[in-house]
Amino acid sequence: MTFCDNNDAIMEWASEAISIPYRHPLTGKMTNYVPDFFIRYRDSKNHIRAEIVEIKPKKQSVVESKMSNRERAVVAVNYCK
Repeated sequence: MTFCDNNDAIMEWASEAISIPYRHPLTGKMTNYVPDFFIRYRDSKNHIRAEIVEIKPKKQSVVESKMSNRERAVVAVNYCK
């Protein structure tokens, strides 16, 4: 957040400001995904860009061999979208 506040290229940012509805791939139930950040910035070519950013600890961002097949399927489905 300090990075966003102090970076001249970042035009605006917000924390947990948007909600994206989706159908859970395993349960079929509708739910919402609330990403950690929405950032709008000017890139090195002076184009305006917008990105959604999710912050996770390393242990949650790496598919581990200890995961069950179901857990790996959820990660794979969500990663490929």
